Amino acid sequence: MRENKVVRFMRRQWDWVTEKIEDVVIWLQIRARLVLSRAKLALVDERGIGTVEVILILVVLIAILFVFKDKLKALVDAIFKKITSESSGLSDKL
Repeated sequence: MRENKVVRFMRRQWDWVTEKIEDVVIWLQIRARLVLSRAKLALVDERGIGTVEVILILVVLIAILFVFKDKLKALVDAIFKKITSESSGLSDKL
């Protein structure tokens, strides 16, 4: 009975984490669009050469985050599986 509570708790936690990861991904997509639109404006303006460099670096960093998004989700999934398996042993001791 206690194990079921632990499993339900871990599932709720996992749902919360995946929801937050999805929220972050959506936020990053919005920010990337904003950065790209500002980069286009900065490319037209010759005074913003330093700004363009910073924006391009940010775009590259955001693109790298998108590339590793699946690996990040897999890592979090593995961590929660380990926590779940170890917590089932803990509930047996209680």
